[in-house]
Amino acid sequence: MFRPSFVISLSAITLATATALGQPSASDALRLKPMQTDIVFDTPGAADVPKCRVTADESAKATAWVVSGPAGETLRQFVDSNGDNKVDEWRYFRGGIEVYRDVDENFNGKADQYRWLGTAGTRWGLDEDEDGKIDSWRQISPEEVTSQIIESIKTRDKQRFLSVLLSPKELVSLGLGKAIQKNLAERIRAADVAFAKVASSQRSISKSTQWIDFGGMQPGTIPAGTDGSSRDVTVYENVVAMIETDSKPAQVPIGTLVNVGRGWRVVGLPIANGDTSAPEFVFFEATNQPENIGVSETTEKLIKVLEQIDGQLAKTRKPGDLTKLNEKRADALEALAGEANSVADQEMWWMQFADTVGTAAQAGTFPDGTKRLEKLRRLLVSSSKNKELIGHVTFTHMSADYAEQLQAKDADYTKIQDDWLVQLESFLRKFPTSSNAPEAMLQLALAKEFAGEDDEANEWYTKIVTDFQGSPLSAKAAGAKRRLESVGKTLQLQGNTVTGKTFSLNQLRGKTVVVHYWATWCEPCKQDMEILKDLQKEYEKDGLEIVGINLDAQAEEVTRFFRTERPLWTHLYEEGGLDSRLAAEMGVFTLPVMLLVDERGRVVNRQLHGAQLRAELEKLIR
Repeated sequence: MFRPSFVISLSAITLATATALGQPSASDALRLKPMQTDIVFDTPGAADVPKCRVTADESAKATAWVVSGPAGETLRQFVDSNGDNKVDEWRYFRGGIEVYRDVDENFNGKADQYRWLGTAGTRWGLDEDEDGKIDSWRQISPEEVTSQIIESIKTRDKQRFLSVLLSPKELVSLGLGKAIQKNLAERIRAADVAFAKVASSQRSISKSTQWIDFGGMQPGTIPAGTDGSSRDVTVYENVVAMIETDSKPAQVPIGTLVNVGRGWRVVGLPIANGDTSAPEFVFFEATNQPENIGVSETTEKLIKVLEQIDGQLAKTRKPGDLTKLNEKRADALEALAGEANSVADQEMWWMQFADTVGTAAQAGTFPDGTKRLEKLRRLLVSSSKNKELIGHVTFTHMSADYAEQLQAKDADYTKIQDDWLVQLESFLRKFPTSSNAPEAMLQLALAKEFAGEDDEANEWYTKIVTDFQGSPLSAKAAGAKRRLESVGKTLQLQGNTVTGKTFSLNQLRGKTVVVHYWATWCEPCKQDMEILKDLQKEYEKDGLEIVGINLDAQAEEVTRFFRTERPLWTHLYEEGGLDSRLAAEMGVFTLPVMLLVDERGRVVNRQLHGAQLRAELEKLIR
């Protein structure tokens, strides 16, 4: 790995050091490349390199050289995180967002970890022998596992495949029963031995093949006690990778993925030559094996119709045309459910039907959607044993009906809201373990919080965290609980600014701080910002600092905003909007949100409004 000497020798970044030893050039800094090859990051053209600059940056936790582009955007950061005068983190950015990082965790001058961040994904690879190749994954999503498998076959890279193959040690850690553990052990050994032969003989994947997407039903959990197992195990069955070769789409059956810690692993080789006629089930074979794997001619035609409709929906904007297309899509899905040759396939189509109709009905582009969902709900209640499916359709129908009522001209909002809360509690009594239960609990928690019933709101947030660990809403519920309980506690806040600099709230100890969560689409947020501007001028001499946390979904939106509105204080940003880490950490679901933090870093008010700011500041500062 090429490292100019300045990156090591000047990695203790203080202005005094920079002055004494001379600032490194942007040209030298930009020659550094990531250890891994599949990284898309910003690199200026030759004409723009002279316009780039390198500056020293100091924070409470680390010192760094920061390489900025012609427009001030961050391109690189070379960080000394432990103060030993050596760089141990090499960070690469795209669009001002960090997308990749080489890490030297043992501080010996060689990278031993590789992290994909921001918009580049969640992968976190470990390189124990520091040879530049990933030996195992500390974190990797199911989607990224399938991508790695395709790349390993494409390049015939056995090490890459083994890094996502369940290892014997990981197999033992799952605590499975003896029979299934033996089965998986044999699969793993066979995959290890046969990889080279399969990779060289298969015909589905060539050098021009690109991974496109992940395909699979929702994951399932095998509870502890099943066939002698000692732990719950979460798996994806019959996973496929969507690929494209020379503009021709195809599918590669991957098989079964198993959750291990913060990552996922495959339990065997993908099916050679994309033979989709033989889906493979390892854990749910008894209940999920299709009765008749063949696909009828009618089903094939309906799937093509569905693809055509999806293509038209992507291009259509007129409400009337959207309604017609949504009706056609619902009809096609209903027909596919009727044609299904297994219960599992039928349930898959009904699930898609519910999602399609529910989304369109809530958007107001399917006037009859609520009626069709109710019809399906009644059918499933009388004919299906799948409580998860019934619960999903029930919740989708409830949500669509609620949205429809709110859109009515003569809507009685108070009554509608009261009825909605009653329905949510009724749903939770009937379907307490449904995958929709966390959303129902969240709706109740938010309603209680808006009503000022914080204790009851906190009970619902706590229930999400305790009953649905691993749910996408669990982290945000934990954040909301943290926010409700934050008064009197130290606020931990850190991240990257909109210009790519690292920031920690600890830097502002000794100052009174207003933390303002906002977005460019939020008009009340902008009104608060005008108030904050005036207060900043008035109280700046008294030590007032403001930290904005922007929750726009795309970086371009906040960048565009600041082209006309000069930022007057620090603003943090991470892509993802209300689903980003910055929003999740304090459970921010709606905007604006403002917190007041005292000079010791403790929260003194967690629900400030613009009109209250002056009075609260007077109490704290003067």
